[in-house]
Amino acid sequence: MPPRRIELLRIGANDYIVKPLIKQELSARLSNLITTKQLFDQVKIQQE
Repeated sequence: MPPRRIELLRIGANDYIVKPLIKQELSARLSNLITTKQLFDQVKIQQE
């Protein structure tokens, strides 16, 4: 993994996309991020 990616992960990034872009990979990553956000929102609501 190139040093720039490592640095970005260390300062808070939790994912990255490499080129050339694979549409199926992008779709899967976006789907996972949306699911994670929805679950996070549900937990936040339950805590309130």
